[in-house]
Amino acid sequence: MSNASQTRSLDQLLKGERAVVRAIESEETADGRALVVRLNALGINIGKEVSVIRLAWLGGPMLLRVNQATQVAIRRSEARCVVVEEIKGDESPA
Repeated sequence: MSNASQTRSLDQLLKGERAVVRAIESEETADGRALVVRLNALGINIGKEVSVIRLAWLGGPMLLRVNQATQVAIRRSEARCVVVEEIKGDESPA
């Protein structure tokens, strides 16, 4: 089995996929900092597991389960700023 891990943005995950948050990339502006604070308040922090529950049509919001406990909805534009590493099968997050 390959240990090479691929990262991608959260908005690229499909329904049912699980991943671990590796980074939150935002601009060094007030809006960028506010996004990081908002995501952290929702529980989307580095090292946390997220899974996609539902994807709205036409690029609408994503419904996520964070750390197998909380459900949150975020915009796809916000999800583009979150870098994740997909969890394959029954792997547990590292």
